[in-house]
Amino acid sequence: MSIKAKFTWSFFIIILSVVSLSIFVYNGINQASDGFTDYRKMARNSLLAGRVQSDMLMVRISSKKYIKHNSEKNIDEFKNYYNRTSALVDRALKEIQEPSRVQKAKEVKKQLIAYKNYFNQVVAFYKKRNKIVFKNLYVNGKKIEQLLTSVMNSANRDGDTHSALDTAKSIR
Repeated sequence: MSIKAKFTWSFFIIILSVVSLSIFVYNGINQASDGFTDYRKMARNSLLAGRVQSDMLMVRISSKKYIKHNSEKNIDEFKNYYNRTSALVDRALKEIQEPSRVQKAKEVKKQLIAYKNYFNQVVAFYKKRNKIVFKNLYVNGKKIEQLLTSVMNSANRDGDTHSALDTAKSIR
């Protein structure tokens, strides 16, 4: 075999090695790129889930504040955090592709709506309670207490301790 043929074969083997190495590196880069893409999706989904969780915590806190303080400010705070959380869940439903996670996001949306409905029931109950307390008990309670006290004083003057005791129990 001539030297020219040896160089040609050597050059051909080197070219073949470079081409096969290039294919191998190209496949490795594609796999790494796919891994980074998957990681990016998971990181974004995790970040979104964390934001939903933190906003839902604020929804809970504002509803507990409303139950404790019963103020319009807490209702507005609840609505604000509810709307933020709802928007994040809607975004999650658009962005998440994995079926099991989509199902969980749908369940979160359903439960979030139920939470809002229950909170609205609590607000309605408090309004009803406040109406009873402020328009009935505060107004009539003082009159009832005065009437019962006069009955108790009258029973005490008449020496009827049984009626005085029953009246004191009623006042209590």
